[in-house]
Amino acid sequence: MQKGEGDRELRKAISIVCALLIALSAFSILSQETRAHDLPSHSLDDYIQPADSDVQNIVRSVCSFPWYLNIEENVEILYYWVCSHIQYKSDSDQWGERDYWQLPNTTITLGTGDCEDQAILLVSLIRGCGIPRDKVHLVCGNVRDLFWNLMGGHCWIEVMLGTGSLEEANASLAPHVGDTFSIHTNETEISSVFTEEKFSELQQAGEGKREGWIPLDTTAQIYPGLLPLPFEAWIWWGYNVYPWIFFINVEILLFEVDSPTAITLDAHPTVVDELFTVLISVTPPSDYDHHDYVICVTKPSGIADFLQDTWGGGNCRDFLYGVDWGTTTDEAGVYTVRVFENWYNPLEECWLMEKVGEISFTVMDVSPPSITILHPKNITYTTNSVSLIFTINESWSWIGYSLDNQVNVTISGNTTLVALSQGLHNIVVYANDTSSNMGASDMVHFLIALPYAPRAEFIVIPETAKAGESVKFDASDSLPGFNGTQTMPITEYRWDFGDGNKMITSTQIVHHSFNTAGNYYVTLTVYAPGAIPETDSITHKVTVASVPVGGYSFPIDVNAIAKPLALSLALVTIVAIALTLIKRKTRRSSKQLEQTL
Repeated sequence: MQKGEGDRELRKAISIVCALLIALSAFSILSQETRAHDLPSHSLDDYIQPADSDVQNIVRSVCSFPWYLNIEENVEILYYWVCSHIQYKSDSDQWGERDYWQLPNTTITLGTGDCEDQAILLVSLIRGCGIPRDKVHLVCGNVRDLFWNLMGGHCWIEVMLGTGSLEEANASLAPHVGDTFSIHTNETEISSVFTEEKFSELQQAGEGKREGWIPLDTTAQIYPGLLPLPFEAWIWWGYNVYPWIFFINVEILLFEVDSPTAITLDAHPTVVDELFTVLISVTPPSDYDHHDYVICVTKPSGIADFLQDTWGGGNCRDFLYGVDWGTTTDEAGVYTVRVFENWYNPLEECWLMEKVGEISFTVMDVSPPSITILHPKNITYTTNSVSLIFTINESWSWIGYSLDNQVNVTISGNTTLVALSQGLHNIVVYANDTSSNMGASDMVHFLIALPYAPRAEFIVIPETAKAGESVKFDASDSLPGFNGTQTMPITEYRWDFGDGNKMITSTQIVHHSFNTAGNYYVTLTVYAPGAIPETDSITHKVTVASVPVGGYSFPIDVNAIAKPLALSLALVTIVAIALTLIKRKTRRSSKQLEQTL
């Protein structure tokens, strides 16, 4: 880099730093010892209030609508309204303070105000009639003499209007040649006589716009009569008014535009049951702006749902949460509704989003959770272990189930029912949600039908047989098997008589004789095809007695019958003796009778 270029860059950097220092210094001066009328804020943009009711009353009474067809006319009317209705009065005279910022309604009520009070009111009125932020703003700066010596702080406004007419500007000032013109700063009043020579020089000055912006300063007055500087003069000469009429320069330090105004926000009802809708009413300030709003509803879980819409000031618009957002009040707790205005800041040349309202409503969970059992189903199961699977439509704090109307069993989720007995069962799943509402599923009935083998059973008639005697074997007490879905009948009875003889029949009763005495172990195996398993066996003992050659004989056990026989003989003897004695006595009695006769 060459030396000349380096010097230019250095001077440029120094200029930027100086400009920043001047701006900071000005802000410090403006905010030093400032007291707000109603607001604790030290930011001038908070005092620009186009939606203020007093501001709107003036706008409606003097302006023409629609505003976009009457911009210049409305700006002129509002400029003259402030000039004619608000008398300049310093803060020290009004409040006994070095600097005291008044809200627009305070200035309207008092009918007095200094330069920033009048500028705040004028920009509020112009914004209040619907003229957008990119066509009007507040300006804060300094007043310096023509040698650039500081004379005091000052406020005015800038508007973006079309080019005025030199003829109209000349006509508006010509009657005031020779009059005294004055302008008020925060510290002093500057006056000068408007001579013919100055008028001639001003006519040669031409337009005085700053990048298309025209200043309007309501503290500029003409004596006698305290008339405002004609609007036509501002429109044509703009910033040239200051040096050619008042012999001053104005130094711009910062600009201010109004930030979005708070809305009226309502939710009804403020307490609602789950899955019910909530009416959210949004009413913008009563101005003539079109507002671009983003409505955000945040659920208790932190999930946020957004809705964006644009409509005019003062018009209430209703939305149904649960319909317009495509979601529902499906969580218990506090829902927060926040409304943000999406607005363009022409000073920063960017879009900003600012919160303009917040409210909340509460969703009470009074509905029990909905529980659906997916498994088991109303069918037959061939196992004694069945999965329990279910769904719950919300968060829960406890889950349990009741099997066959027994006491609830606590579980932590899906589980398995084990060791189920054969037969019909029922089950219900219960759950408490996080608000202690208990829900119950529908009762599910299911059948446990385990497969089983056929059961073999038979009786022997007689249980003790004689050799060669026909013995009956009856398997009528045998039972069929089961394959899990249907009964499987016995088709074969397989007999093993234990003497080397075997037999397979389809009937339940068979006969068999044993040739020799002894104990025989007879086994029956039943076969039911398709059962699980298909066979079952049972064994019974059969005793067979021998038969003697030549007939049957009964062996006598002497020891077994000796005592009973002796007793019998003794009884016979006693009876015989008794009979003999009776017979003898009878005979003796007969003889005695005969002798008597």
